[in-house]
Amino acid sequence: MFDSTTSVVEAVAKELAVDPTSLPPLYETVDPDALDSLATTGITVRFTHAGCDVHIEDGIVTTETRAGSYTERGVSATD
Repeated sequence: MFDSTTSVVEAVAKELAVDPTSLPPLYETVDPDALDSLATTGITVRFTHAGCDVHIEDGIVTTETRAGSYTERGVSATD
């Protein structure tokens, strides 16, 4: 089974070259249960988390950094 929550956190952390635990909690951006439900339905899901644009389609997570918008947890981020 595809675990979109874990996949998103790992993809964003990799894109930003940071430890996943340094990211803001995903639930502050999107409802994880809703994300898990939608991510496997064939619907394209897009949102921004920790300064990265996240795109999920057919169980594949891709990310793209928004330059200058990410700061580590504990410091405010701007989008």
